[in-house]
Amino acid sequence: MFKEYAKNRIILFDGAMGTSIQQYEINEDIWQGNGGCSEWLNHAAPQIVQEIHEQYFEAGADVVETNTFGGTELVMSEYGLEDRTYELNLLGAQIARKAADKYGKFAAGSMGPGTKLPSLAQISYDDLYTMYHSQAEALLEGGVDLFIIETCQDLLQIKSALNAVFDVKTQKNSDLPVMVSITVEQNGTMLMGTDIAAAVTLLREYPLFSIGLNCSTGPDLMHNTIHTLAESYDGYISCIPNAGLPQNIGGQMVYSMTPERLGVIVDELIKEFPIAVIGGCCGTTPEHIKALRPVADKNKPKSPLAKEYKGEASSLYTATQLIQEPAPALIGERANANGSKAFREMLLAEDFEGMLAVAKEQEESGAHFIDACVAYAGRDENADMKKFMTMLNKTLTAPVVIDSTEPDVVLTALKSFAGKPVINSINFEDGGEKLHQILRAVKQHPSAVIALTIDEDGMAMTAEKKFEIAERIYNVFTKEYGLNPNDLIFDPLTFSIGSGDTTLVDAAIQTNKAIKMIKEQLKGAKTVLGLSNISFGLSKQSRPILNSVFLHDAVENGLDMAIVHASKVLPDSMISDEDKKYCKDLLAGKEGALNAFIEYFSKKEGVVQQEEKTDLPPDEMLKNLIKKGRKAGLEDTLKKLMSQMRPIEIINNIMLDTMKEIGELFGAGKMLLPFVLQSAETMKAAVSILEPHMEKGDTETRGRVVLATVKGDVHDIGKNLVDIILSNNGYEVYNLGIKVSVEEMIEKAKEINADAIGMSGLLVKSTNIMRDNINEINRQGMNKRILLGGAALTEKFVNNDCIPIMPGMVNYCRDAFDALKVLSGESEGSTAPEKTYSDRTAKPKEVKKPVLETPPKPPFTGTKIVENINVDDILEYMNKLALFSHRWGYSKKGMPDYEYEALIKDTVIPEFDETLAEAKEAGILELGIKYGYYYCNSDGQDLIVYKDNTDEELTRFTFPRQDIANGVSLSDYFQPVTAGVKDVVGFHVVTVGNKAAEYCQQLFKENKYKKYYQFHGFFTELAEAMAEYAHKMIRVELGTDGKDAKSAHGIISLGYSGRRYSFGYPACPDLAQNSQLDSFLDFSEIGVTLTESHEMVSEYTTCAIVVHNSTAEYYTT
Repeated sequence: MFKEYAKNRIILFDGAMGTSIQQYEINEDIWQGNGGCSEWLNHAAPQIVQEIHEQYFEAGADVVETNTFGGTELVMSEYGLEDRTYELNLLGAQIARKAADKYGKFAAGSMGPGTKLPSLAQISYDDLYTMYHSQAEALLEGGVDLFIIETCQDLLQIKSALNAVFDVKTQKNSDLPVMVSITVEQNGTMLMGTDIAAAVTLLREYPLFSIGLNCSTGPDLMHNTIHTLAESYDGYISCIPNAGLPQNIGGQMVYSMTPERLGVIVDELIKEFPIAVIGGCCGTTPEHIKALRPVADKNKPKSPLAKEYKGEASSLYTATQLIQEPAPALIGERANANGSKAFREMLLAEDFEGMLAVAKEQEESGAHFIDACVAYAGRDENADMKKFMTMLNKTLTAPVVIDSTEPDVVLTALKSFAGKPVINSINFEDGGEKLHQILRAVKQHPSAVIALTIDEDGMAMTAEKKFEIAERIYNVFTKEYGLNPNDLIFDPLTFSIGSGDTTLVDAAIQTNKAIKMIKEQLKGAKTVLGLSNISFGLSKQSRPILNSVFLHDAVENGLDMAIVHASKVLPDSMISDEDKKYCKDLLAGKEGALNAFIEYFSKKEGVVQQEEKTDLPPDEMLKNLIKKGRKAGLEDTLKKLMSQMRPIEIINNIMLDTMKEIGELFGAGKMLLPFVLQSAETMKAAVSILEPHMEKGDTETRGRVVLATVKGDVHDIGKNLVDIILSNNGYEVYNLGIKVSVEEMIEKAKEINADAIGMSGLLVKSTNIMRDNINEINRQGMNKRILLGGAALTEKFVNNDCIPIMPGMVNYCRDAFDALKVLSGESEGSTAPEKTYSDRTAKPKEVKKPVLETPPKPPFTGTKIVENINVDDILEYMNKLALFSHRWGYSKKGMPDYEYEALIKDTVIPEFDETLAEAKEAGILELGIKYGYYYCNSDGQDLIVYKDNTDEELTRFTFPRQDIANGVSLSDYFQPVTAGVKDVVGFHVVTVGNKAAEYCQQLFKENKYKKYYQFHGFFTELAEAMAEYAHKMIRVELGTDGKDAKSAHGIISLGYSGRRYSFGYPACPDLAQNSQLDSFLDFSEIGVTLTESHEMVSEYTTCAIVVHNSTAEYYTT
């Protein structure tokens, strides 16, 4: 009946039950010691509950929710009412039914989240399921028209509730609709950190009436989440918001959004998204519902907007596509007791933390999915799987592959894993008994499934037999169980072609043929292979090469996923043509190929990479050396070339063209910055060799450029990179250094008759200085091209504030090669990426209202210097992902995961080790940490810092407040003066030292560009690691480290209570407060000084104010 009514109309739910109950004066005679338990009123004051329902129907609601939100034994036990849970649910449903019948409308059975989170192992899936099953039975008996599982915070909780409800429906032969409504925090995720796409990945497989949002925020903050939901989910959406965000006024929670405002915003959402259900949650009243009635009447639900579903899995936190671009998706194989001796030994030693670290390491290395197998003879696989899966569930962001052939073990894992996993595997070996048990479990616990091409006769050997079994499984999966074929993954199994078994000579051919047949004929199905099986029995040196060639062939035939150790797969470009020939002959099953393969690779040492060609013409050889950044053979090559052409011709006709090509490769993402710098070093070395042989007239230049970091800014890495690229592309560069005034730039530009002036800066304030500099350059009538670069620049700022000053002469340069293109006339510069700071006009994002906490006790007041700092201890807190990808430029840029992992393992990690060893050996690490604790109080936007344990004011920091309603100031996280109790604040300053900066400059002057760039990045991240280390030390000493993540990786990812804020950033943007902090922390004791513009020297230094308050967040002002 409800389904029919709901067709092609917007359904209007009621408003808040709790808000309405609070309007009644209910005395203790009614509560009988159960105050706060609204469900108790179903028994003690049913007339009040019915009156509230009727008020909402009078206001225009189509549906009221039963007063059973907390109606599980879990919640009722908190009031000693667990034995009356069924009764209270039954009464709640009957009261709503009676009111609905009076108005000819509907009653929805409300089922809330409870008070314990199964994903944190606070309660088991089975216990929750039992409670929800009982509640659903009572609501159904009481006559509800539909179920709404609402205010959901944990995916595992949703699974238990849904499975309980659907089981009750089956048992009672009911077809009532079921809705799921999630509550999302202001940061866009559920309480457990789940993003909305991950929730949809799990829930889309259940036959739901709708998925939507309720509670937490008002409709004004739901737009982005509903947008993501609409993109991901191909069904109808519900929107049941609060009356805005709650405010604490006079000790009462007040919801301030008016009914009219609620109606306007919900109307806008309905017009944009496929919303079919609206209503109100906390703070909404019959007046709010009355305002929504005309909104529901004048609109019709839009058709779902979701993109085509192609197969996904998810963790508790995020969703992952089964098909990755470029293919294949990688399944990490090391967390497997049958495949990894080290992992098995951890299992036998009960070292579950070590097992977890293995899984986490694979995720960090780029695996899209993590295989988890704990089967081992003599152990309780069920118990081991439950424990390990619970740990993986909380820790991994990548989905898990549950690797077991035992249905009971698979079910245990499914009850412990919140997301949508992949199950490995099913087959017909036993006639299908286990297959059917697992697929029945999949119906209740949505999962992708790997199916092996095995039947009652064993493993299929031919492509035709592999496909026959695959088609048989496909039909059972899709037709018998109604499961989505996009979630079915076939492993057609491959066998070793290195064993000498003549029946397996064509194993690779049969496997690839089967992959192609499956992809072409079984719509939606995916394919996967355990890659290394193909080379089993062959030499250690040859296996990675054969595996890699086979992988490339399989991907061309349609392979989607591979179970493989990514670092053992070589990029196609790293395999020589000769190596490929022997591999392809063997894969093709050619006669004599195995013996030829074995003989060929037996003569090679290690994994063979493509040999350098030494018989190239000298011009091609020079290009090759520059591209590869190699200097060996450079002098001989240039000597040969000088016998054919003048040195200036070599530079102009070969070397500059090669650097231009390198620039194009970099711009296209086909060459990473570290390799560009290696090429620049070779270019510089080549010029040095040629210079003594040049004639006087050969010193022509493409142009003269003045470069400088603007006044007040000490950051020069970006400017120096521009210097490197321009100077190696024929330009004369005059690098004036850091903190350069516009007068100095103008003077030098006039002196050398410069063609262009380039300005750089990292700080936001540097952009304003650039604008002022352009004004002065223009005022002096200098018609010079202006190049602007730096992290703080935005397109809007350059277009609106800089270009109008000198139209046609000012250019934004994203990187050094942009500067090159501008100077050569090839472009006018790049479009700057939009930033979330600086000149943006959008209002700051709201953050949660600070909650004041009992101040911790400091171990001392005043300051201390940390002695004997061990750099290895600091390195635990270094963000190597940021170092490698951002600071060093080894970004993935579309390369396959296995290729990127090989790059990290074979190139980047060794370079990191070399950099660290050189820094230690050269004695350039002057690590310094100084920190302190002070008593304090807030006073409006000010933070008063006291001298020692007195009331004497030492200093007063003023922090801006967000320019929005209920905006936050940093001072709000501390106890106010009026509280009568002093709070505690921490401060620290850390530095890598001045020798580090001097060493970088020395490398730059010596034209060791890559080392210069890498040492700069290393020291920058080392300073950040020192700040993280100091913050951890402060939390430990204050006793606020109880919620700290157990791993350094977790700490780096902000897995702790409290925050540290550096001056010059959004929450405390006044850089002058560095000097204010220096006045009592005394930076000079660890060798740190300040410039006139309050920047710290050396550059590899940072300081911070440490806020212990656990509700502290980062925000913009």
